[in-house]
Amino acid sequence: MLDRGKVGEKIFVLRKKSGITQYHLSKLLNVEPLEISKWENGVSLPNTDLLPVLAELFDTNFNEILCIDKINNKKEKNKSRVLLHGIKYFNCDFSLISCIKSSLSFLGVHVSTGWISAPYAFTMKINNDGTFNNLNYNDISECINEVVKNCGGILSELSSYSSKINGYDNHEEMFEKIKSAIDMAFPCYIFNNDKLQYYLIVGYDESGYYYIEPNTLRVIGPNLFSPSDYNGQNSLKAYTITNGKISSCIKTIKDVFEYAVNITNYPNSKSDLGYTIGPKAYRILINGIYQGTVDYNNLACNSYLWTKCKKFAVLFLRESKLRMDKFEKLFDSTISYYENAVNALNQLSQLFPLDSYHDYNIPESRKNVAIMLLKTAQRNEERGLEKIKYILNEIYKIW
Repeated sequence: MLDRGKVGEKIFVLRKKSGITQYHLSKLLNVEPLEISKWENGVSLPNTDLLPVLAELFDTNFNEILCIDKINNKKEKNKSRVLLHGIKYFNCDFSLISCIKSSLSFLGVHVSTGWISAPYAFTMKINNDGTFNNLNYNDISECINEVVKNCGGILSELSSYSSKINGYDNHEEMFEKIKSAIDMAFPCYIFNNDKLQYYLIVGYDESGYYYIEPNTLRVIGPNLFSPSDYNGQNSLKAYTITNGKISSCIKTIKDVFEYAVNITNYPNSKSDLGYTIGPKAYRILINGIYQGTVDYNNLACNSYLWTKCKKFAVLFLRESKLRMDKFEKLFDSTISYYENAVNALNQLSQLFPLDSYHDYNIPESRKNVAIMLLKTAQRNEERGLEKIKYILNEIYKIW
C-alpha cells in the first residue's frame, strides 16, 4: 500500500519546485486549500481522478507522485497480488447498483438497496418500435452521481480507448489509474461490453484485475477486460468511488423526485434518438401490441425489467416516508399507486415469463389482457407522479 507520509513529502517537494502555492494549487484542482495541506502532511491522499492533473502540473508521472519504484514494485507485485481485504459483495438486481452499494459499504457508507437504486426506480426505456432497450449508465448518470454524492461518496469515471486504425492504445494508462485507486483502498468497478454487466474490482497484479463474479461470489482474475484484437475503436469504462461528505436525506429525496417528474424532458428522451424514456414508454408498448410489431420476447423483457424498477420505487418511497417523517398521507397514497403499478406489471410478467417455451408471436387470447395490465400500470404510475409533484412542492417550502 502507499505510504501517505512519503507521498505528502513528494507533493510538497514537487509543488515547491514548480513554484505553486497551496492556495494556487487548490484553485487549479478545484479543491479546498485544506485538502492540499492534508496531502502534504500525510493525513490523506489525492483522489485518483486528480492524479493526471497533478502529473501534468508537476511535469512528472503517477509513479513519482505516489513514490512507486517502478522496477522494484514490479518485481514485488509479480510475487503477490494486491487485494482489498474485507470487501463484501451485495448482489442486487442490477450489477451497477451491486457495485456501488458494495463500494460504499467498504468505505463505511451503508445504504439500503432501495435507496441507492432510486434512479432505476423511476426510469423506463423502450425503442420507439416497441422493442426492448436496456437501461445503461448514461440514462441515469446524472441522478446516480447525485445520489452517490448525497450518500457520502464521490464517483469518478476512468475511461480509455484503443484504435486499430492509428495504433493508439491507452488501456494501460487506465490500468495504472485503477491500480493507484486500489493502492489507496478505493474500490473500482468496470463495465464488460461482452456481457453488458458491471464487475467489482477488488485487486490486481501485473497481469490484470481481480474481480468478484456475481453468481458465485468468487474472486476471479487476473483479467484486463481489454480484447487483444480491436475492430476500429474499442473503449473501456471503469469507475472508482472515494469518500465524500454526506448530505441530508431530504436532499436525496428532492433530487430523485425532481429527476422522476422531469425525466421525459431530458435530452436523451427525444424521439429522434429512436427511443423513449419515462412513463410514455407504456404507450409505446401498448401501441406495439395493437399494431402487432411487438413480439413475445420484447414484451417479456420489458415487463420483467419494468417490474423490478417499480419494486424499487416502492422501496424508495417507503424509506423516504420514514426518513422525512412528514407528509404521511401524501406518501401513503403515492406508495399505493406504485404498489398497484407493480401488481399489474408483475401479473404481466407472469403471463409472459422469460425463458419459457412459446411461439414468436403474442397469442391473440393474451393481447387484450396485456394491454389492460399495461394501461393499469400506466394510470397508476401517472397518478403516483402527480402525488410526487405535490410532495416535491411541500419539500421546496421547507428546503
